Amino acid sequence: MKKLLIFLILIIANTSLTSCQDLNRSMTRKQYYVPDSLFSFFPKSDTLFSGLHLKTTIGTPKSFDPESMCMFGVYFLSEYYSCNDSLRKLNLIKYYSNTAIRSFKADDKDNYFIIGDEYELLKKYDTSFLKKTYEEIHDCSFLLPHFSEFETQMQILYDTTNICSLPNTYEIYVIKAGNYNNEGKNEWRLLPAKIKHGYSSGVAIDIKSSIIIYWSLVW
Repeated sequence: MKKLLIFLILIIANTSLTSCQDLNRSMTRKQYYVPDSLFSFFPKSDTLFSGLHLKTTIGTPKSFDPESMCMFGVYFLSEYYSCNDSLRKLNLIKYYSNTAIRSFKADDKDNYFIIGDEYELLKKYDTSFLKKTYEEIHDCSFLLPHFSEFETQMQILYDTTNICSLPNTYEIYVIKAGNYNNEGKNEWRLLPAKIKHGYSSGVAIDIKSSIIIYWSLVW
């Protein structure tokens, strides 16, 4: 009887803890500009995500005034996790391999491009190259973040030879992407109509280290 009582107490305590974690994550996410529907697949208290430990959350706060932007830019939300359980990480990779609308390796230089702040992109590429490249993009699912632009406490050794700046050991899965009616947001004349305003959300998993990145972009 005593053992059963202890077991029930442990179950109740664990349920309370996971509910509290979900509530904290939900409250934190609501502080950022990105709509809830675009990051609905982010980790929660679920068997699939057990073993993931949230390290930091960064993004564009709702308090940000879009009228203060004089150039084109993106709004984003990104969560960085660590997972030291290789089997659980493998299960995540299998799951996203089956559910993603696009998947890339970080060094797939000819298969994707990046979307980000106009100022940062123009430091890397000239205008004519960007215009030509964006015209060749089929839809928003081929656009990834330039990850090294995100401020993060995670110790990632970025690889500047890759377009998205992640090392070759990353598998990248686009979970959601499409066009977005973003009225009032600065437009960029270099972007063709098919991708002028859009969103891209997904997961980047390092197969060699413990780092897993969830992201969502709106522009």
